[in-house]
Amino acid sequence: MKQSPERKYLRELTTKILLVICALDSLAERPDLKEIFRAPIGSALARFNNALELANDGAMHFGLGISLAAIAKRKKTITQGLSNQVHAGRDRPRKGA
Repeated sequence: MKQSPERKYLRELTTKILLVICALDSLAERPDLKEIFRAPIGSALARFNNALELANDGAMHFGLGISLAAIAKRKKTITQGLSNQVHAGRDRPRKGA
């Protein structure tokens, strides 16, 4: 069965939002950024990230019919991949890029 364009775009949007949420979480764990995330701006970013995560979870669950367990699994997979990249320094621009 072919997926409707609306459902396709909702899936793409929620996936991209999930990537941003996980990237912010991974950045907050970097030792060189700990001070920034402790400052008032970090607190505001955390609140924003949490609100975005709740809205995105709702869209994935109620809009796409993805189970809560599947959402948690997607988050874990993405977080692990991003964490490995961030801690390896791959989030920084490459020379010559």
